[in-house]
Amino acid sequence: MLKEQATIAIIGGGIAGLSVAFALSRLPFKVSLFESRPWKLEFSDARFLAISQGSRLWLEYLKIWECFGAVCEPIELVHVSEQGHLGALRFSAKEAGVEALGYVMSLSALVQGLSEALRKTSVALHFSTQVGLEDIQADLIVCADGAASTLSKSLGIQLIEKSYDQTAILAQVGLKQSHSAAAYQRFRPEGPLAFLPIGPAKTNSIWTVPTARVSEWMSLSDSSYLSALQAAFGYRLGLFSSLGPRQAFPLNLGYVTSVASARAVILGNAAHQLHPVAAQGFNLTVRDIVSIYKLLSQACPLAELPQCYQAARKQDHQRLQHFTDDLVYLFSNETWPLTPLRTWGLTLAERWPCLKKYLSKRLMGCVHV
Repeated sequence: MLKEQATIAIIGGGIAGLSVAFALSRLPFKVSLFESRPWKLEFSDARFLAISQGSRLWLEYLKIWECFGAVCEPIELVHVSEQGHLGALRFSAKEAGVEALGYVMSLSALVQGLSEALRKTSVALHFSTQVGLEDIQADLIVCADGAASTLSKSLGIQLIEKSYDQTAILAQVGLKQSHSAAAYQRFRPEGPLAFLPIGPAKTNSIWTVPTARVSEWMSLSDSSYLSALQAAFGYRLGLFSSLGPRQAFPLNLGYVTSVASARAVILGNAAHQLHPVAAQGFNLTVRDIVSIYKLLSQACPLAELPQCYQAARKQDHQRLQHFTDDLVYLFSNETWPLTPLRTWGLTLAERWPCLKKYLSKRLMGCVHV
């Protein structure tokens, strides 16, 4: 049995655990990180993360951005529409007066960059190490062990889950023309369809389909799937030329009843799992990390930190959970009068400068939902 002496013990070596470990390495605490999986020189994961402009500023503040900022793809335009209906909403970095509205980066690059950077810090890294509450002798435990967090269960914290009966199919799509740093979100009755720029002529597609039909879509040949994807989206990105491997991820809303206990705090997917409709999951995690960092840097006693963290994060978590959940319901429902209201809302937001400016700031993470 491992008995590790540490001031702060971080459980989980995914993107959340690595990020908070790197941030806390700048503070005068003995920090240890535990991950049950072995460390890999090359981490392979097909997923991409959307990072808002606001999160970029926070990551710069935490000195994390310098680990991977050079290999991300900027988003300069966001186009939102609904299939089969008039009305569209467009946001541009130029109108907002910023370099980019957000950024896209592969999860593999993020994890690999942070892992390598952490090896140059004082954080004690324990990969291939499974630990439980009884093994950890630390003043503060940070639970970042993912959506199926065993540690939060051991703390007696309940996870509330709601299935959307939807699955996101992810695949890289090659283009015959440049995407011009544009991201697209097209709402459809079965679920949203999104494209994020990830290279000069390549995008990452996120196609949300009913879970009952996911095997049907996954069994299609690449050419048949690409044709179906083109038909569902249209030609705003020009012709699709190639398709990468597909991966399917069931979509749920998940949140814990409390993000803190006597000597522990919970962050990342262990604390909240959101529908990707607003691409806010990692951005919410960034704010979790900032909250912990600020509390510690302002000399909050470790014994009081869980209670302070709970108070600081509760409202942001609840607002974003309700926002994404309501957005899924709003655009997956064909009941009158929701359909004409959606068209009217998109048109109004596009033509009303004050509302569009507010929504743009919220998109960039400058205003919390």
